[in-house]
Amino acid sequence: MRKNKLFLFLTILIITALACSATSGDNDANNAGNDTGNKNENSDSQADEDQNEPSGQNLPTGPNEISLENQDLYLDYFDKNYLMDFSYTFSGEDSTGADVSGSFEMSGKYAVDPVQGADFEMTMEGLAGAEEVGYIHFVDTPTRDYVYIPASGCISFGNNEFSSPFDSFSDTEGMFVGTAELEEKGVRVSGILADRYKLTQENISNTGLEIGETFELEEGLIWVAREGYMIKLVMEGKGNSLAITDNLDLLGDIKYDILFIPSDDPIIISPPAECDVDEAGQPGSKFPITEDATNISNIADQIVTYTTAMSQSDLQEFVKNEMENQGYSITTQSISGSTVSIQFVNGSSTINFIAFPDGTGKISVNFSSF
Repeated sequence: MRKNKLFLFLTILIITALACSATSGDNDANNAGNDTGNKNENSDSQADEDQNEPSGQNLPTGPNEISLENQDLYLDYFDKNYLMDFSYTFSGEDSTGADVSGSFEMSGKYAVDPVQGADFEMTMEGLAGAEEVGYIHFVDTPTRDYVYIPASGCISFGNNEFSSPFDSFSDTEGMFVGTAELEEKGVRVSGILADRYKLTQENISNTGLEIGETFELEEGLIWVAREGYMIKLVMEGKGNSLAITDNLDLLGDIKYDILFIPSDDPIIISPPAECDVDEAGQPGSKFPITEDATNISNIADQIVTYTTAMSQSDLQEFVKNEMENQGYSITTQSISGSTVSIQFVNGSSTINFIAFPDGTGKISVNFSSF
């Protein structure tokens, strides 16, 4: 239950960040200035958030106020390459005076050129229920998805039609309400001409909070590019955090920081280096996989599933031969209707094989080991 709360919380945190597709005209990911929120290794330096434009350029100005409920700020569709950094930190003290702190950071990239995909690395420290996770590397491609967690290994599964989970975060769900007033005009963030607006407590909706959570904004700033989309957001305040402390009575300092760096340069999305894949991006496995296998899923090479057009009899012969070559012998074999189950043993290693029709004329194959 605690983990469900954690991932719901993280989803809420990045709703706004992942909603903002970066679509700029005169931007370059390598033309970064100085910004403390940018930790992305693909930017040469940090964004200069207070670099004013020379007054004699007669540049256009943004509006004196913006509607935070205007969905154009948080574009619904990603149609531009970009780099992104996101962080959330909590720091407080418990009833004994001991420090209680935690953070969630995400750095990554999203591509539409040359091939659509996403690559995000997430680091978590001090989050309740996530002690054994710590680091997650997620890669989304048009054909396969990969998730790497050090404690679990590499998870890979088929993705026949590109559908990034980040697309579902394009709706801000009323995270902000009302209008924000212009504080500074003509500043550049990562080389992007923008205007800075001030957020107040009245702009913060309770939609993004779990029941019982509170957040009192002390400082909030949002940078909006002249093209009309958000490129940077910083919020600092006090409140409680179930994800960090699992304790509504514990109050602390909270900081929320996101930065987008649009890029006109191609961004290449590749499987995580930690995942063992071939040139086609298919995961390697100790289990027998047919040459025509499709919809391959691999969970840390402990559970592997795929679909094959082989006949049931040819599939069984193939699997038995491959397992025998690896030194396994059959301990049990059963047939129930059109489903075949075989258990193989080699010393202390046991592998289960199950195959059954998938309803489309093909065979669904399942391997598991323990």
